[in-house]
Amino acid sequence: MRSLLLALPALFFLAPDVQAQARAAYTIRNVQTNECLTALGETSSFVWRNEPVRLMPCDAKLPRTQLWHLDEVAGYHYYSYRVVSAAGGRVLDIHPSTRRATTYPVLPWYQSNQVYDLTGWAQWTFESHQGGCLDAYYLAYRYGPEVGTWNCHRGNNQQWMVHWAAEL
Repeated sequence: MRSLLLALPALFFLAPDVQAQARAAYTIRNVQTNECLTALGETSSFVWRNEPVRLMPCDAKLPRTQLWHLDEVAGYHYYSYRVVSAAGGRVLDIHPSTRRATTYPVLPWYQSNQVYDLTGWAQWTFESHQGGCLDAYYLAYRYGPEVGTWNCHRGNNQQWMVHWAAEL
């Protein structure tokens, strides 16, 4: 497993058989709102419909819905990832007509609306292969809770802090 250059635990010092079993889980916090990306609705990977993703206050009582795995997409840039919810394994998906962030079952083939290029260092930008950057929408004179993609401008509402939270 390839991981981001973040402040990660010493995963690489584990024995190879343990290393293959460990899977890092992260919280993804928006810089503008200081709230966490949260998967809502159905968590089953067997339900074939889009479920909402919102920004919500980071809360230890909602651990699985606010934890995400970053799975490298083979055959693309070394920084291309699927962002997969720890609550049931659904992938962060951009709805093609609304550009809203949702979760959807992981499709086994390449889907541009399910793959993101991560760029940055302490603060990250998630650029969708479908186009645009993951964005805390500005609605009703405030940022969030709606999340989707917008033209990339690298403002604070498009910057995300990715923090290691657990090994699941």
